[in-house]
Amino acid sequence: MKDPSLLKTDALINGEWVKGATRFDVHDPSNGTKLADMANLGPADAEKAIAAANAAWPAWRNKREIWGVLIAYTLLRRQMRLMARRLLVPPVRIGFHVASFAIIELLRFAPLESAATLPKRLSLLYEQARIFLLPPRRPRSCPRVVKHKASKYPRKMPVSS
Repeated sequence: MKDPSLLKTDALINGEWVKGATRFDVHDPSNGTKLADMANLGPADAEKAIAAANAAWPAWRNKREIWGVLIAYTLLRRQMRLMARRLLVPPVRIGFHVASFAIIELLRFAPLESAATLPKRLSLLYEQARIFLLPPRRPRSCPRVVKHKASKYPRKMPVSS
């Protein structure tokens, strides 16, 4: 290790480094040389660590679930962009609802098959991408504008200088 300050030999409990009552040596199994001496915690420290982990779990679990949803959404959108690229259309022309079902179905059964079939199934999905194609958007007859909410009070007019 080039920077020895990166090696932490104490235990992190509830955001604090705990040295422990005793230490134990950690040896390299290939040659038996001593690598470090680590904190040897007792039952009381273990109980503190378990309590701190249990207290932190609900907030961490929610963050993990949100990240999982964001990663899944990003992967779906990436596959849809690849489909659009093969069809030479903008990605907004691929219907999200139907395409996401097809992608999820492909991935749902992927663990049951050999790894060699996944590229074949992906190419089949890309060939079927025309099914997910939406018609081009019509040009707007009226431009989009922000409409002001009707108020029962008169609106102040700007004073001209």
